[in-house]
Amino acid sequence: MFLENLYVGRDTPLQEGYVEGGWKYIRFFKARTESRYTEADLTHDGDKPVFEMLFDLKRDPGESNNLAASPGVAGIKAKLSEKCKSEVKRLNQERLDYSAKYLIR
Repeated sequence: MFLENLYVGRDTPLQEGYVEGGWKYIRFFKARTESRYTEADLTHDGDKPVFEMLFDLKRDPGESNNLAASPGVAGIKAKLSEKCKSEVKRLNQERLDYSAKYLIR
């Protein structure tokens, strides 16, 4: 399941994440603008997240132990990060296709 939060008010970073197989990965990016954003703000290719979280939902359902920096789960983090990146790319393309077809310019 892909997660996304695009609210950018009051210094809230853009958030995206991916949940699969009992693991939840979330990453945060600083928005390029402080109010209205464009489709370009939703593409983070080459950007480094300002913060990441990784939770083992089976052992830690309350999400109190962030494992993102733990070397023992680096492979899981990398896998979920790539799935998140792939889903963002797919979703952003759908947004662009919709805009081109339905929005009046």
